[in-house]
Amino acid sequence: MNENISETVPGLLMKHPAVRKVVVTGSRKRGDATEWSDWDFLIETADFESVSIALPSLTESLEPLSHLWDPLSHHSIYMMILRGPTKVDICFDHLQQQRPPWVINNDSISQVNSHF
Repeated sequence: MNENISETVPGLLMKHPAVRKVVVTGSRKRGDATEWSDWDFLIETADFESVSIALPSLTESLEPLSHLWDPLSHHSIYMMILRGPTKVDICFDHLQQQRPPWVINNDSISQVNSHF
């Protein structure tokens, strides 16, 4: 999947009518990515709500092992772990209220594992 991810993820996201643009960002854009670097994609949209609701269905063909909204970021970031392992962050220029750190319990452990 790694060799095609730069084309596959934008292709899936662009299927949503409210997605205007998807670009690679972060270390892969800067050219200093390593073998273990994640993939960061920045989405341009005027309708964050509808795109955010559609993300699980738009990306289901990637068969993520886990996925969640990053609760620790100031911006909205949808995180996925794919086989490989490959981490994909779908980033929005949409501010969110940063949440406090998790309290570890049976309900939160899967989100903690997905995040780290």
